[in-house]
Amino acid sequence: MTGAPAASLLERRPARHPEVVLGPALRCGPRTVHLVRQRGTGRDYEVGPKEHFVLARLDGERTLADIGTAYAQTFGRRLGEDSWRQLLMLLAARALLAGGERRPDAASGRPMAGDRTGSAAGRPPAARPEEERRPNRLSGELVFGDPTPLLEWAHRRAGFLFSAWFLIPLLAALVTMEAVLALHSGEIWRHGTRALAAQPELAMLAFTLLWASTGLHELAHGLTCRHYGGRATEVGMRWNLPLVYMYCKADDVLFFPSRRPRVAAAAAGVIANLLFLLPFFALWLCLPPGDVTRDCVGAMLLIGSVKGLLNYLPLPQLDGYAMLCHALSTTRLSPETAGYLKLLTGHGEDVRRQRAAYPPHARAMYLGYAAVFLVCVTGLAAGATALVLAEIPAAHHTLALAVLGALFALMLAANLLRSRRRPAA
Repeated sequence: MTGAPAASLLERRPARHPEVVLGPALRCGPRTVHLVRQRGTGRDYEVGPKEHFVLARLDGERTLADIGTAYAQTFGRRLGEDSWRQLLMLLAARALLAGGERRPDAASGRPMAGDRTGSAAGRPPAARPEEERRPNRLSGELVFGDPTPLLEWAHRRAGFLFSAWFLIPLLAALVTMEAVLALHSGEIWRHGTRALAAQPELAMLAFTLLWASTGLHELAHGLTCRHYGGRATEVGMRWNLPLVYMYCKADDVLFFPSRRPRVAAAAAGVIANLLFLLPFFALWLCLPPGDVTRDCVGAMLLIGSVKGLLNYLPLPQLDGYAMLCHALSTTRLSPETAGYLKLLTGHGEDVRRQRAAYPPHARAMYLGYAAVFLVCVTGLAAGATALVLAEIPAAHHTLALAVLGALFALMLAANLLRSRRRPAA
């Protein structure tokens, strides 16, 4: 290729590899980026608008001359012969072109705009596999396998779940359930906690059922991804002691061109959690007041509802955060917000140039998310504090506040340490 005359080079009609998928435009700090996936190698790449423009037009029909003309009209600059050669070599090295094999030594070359790897269900990827799976005595994962056969079977038999005639009544029923539980929350909490303490076997059953519902939560992400044409690639269990939870990798969500299916896939997990609780809500309504089973079921309903709805908060690692990122068409919202706030407090000509590179809507988005994050964290801290203080004698309030403050400080320090150790994506 490098020895071809300019005329013959520009007459070529290269095509993308059939396993290459292009993602939509995403805001990342001052830049606009696109995710590119090579399904065969399992690698994701982050490219800018210019690289995406070229990749999107490598269809095997248009010549490089045709693409170059459109490129010049869009970006005001024509790609020279050397630029075309370098770009095609780079694309071929990453197996993004059809008809070529990936050179093993090319992976160490300059990344297109940032090599990236797959992520957890519907969340923008942030760490490489070797970082995600680094051996650790307190954390790890057990891969169950590819959920595609299960999701295909479930979609054939439960595809009606995504129809409007089913979803609208379902959402109405879930809203009704949450409203009733909210109105009786004080009574349910008082009676339920006493019943769970008096009936440890029922308490164990209730918490086991709530934990098992996390499997439905993750499968709902995968099923929604399948419904909109994507594919979940892996399902399993992870632990970061003392937490043990299920997971489902549905990374194809990141490549859906429309925001609606991306947001729906992120929202599906909590809906599945609440749907799981609906039969128990009917049982709670049917049992007579004062019945110990009713009190235990009520406690399970209240805990499960709070646990599920808290997942809609727009905080990192929660579904609400993924929904917000998809709705705003942005990636790495939390770290980019922290980076922008750091620029606001910095000084110097270089810092001013970096601040000026942010378009107005990006500045508003990052400042807005900083305010939302502060409100959510403050509200959670205040709510947890009020709940604990309500359950203990007034004489122990000072000690409880000290313990809560220490725990909050440890959690904050652990998150900061983890973010510093995480490599840049």
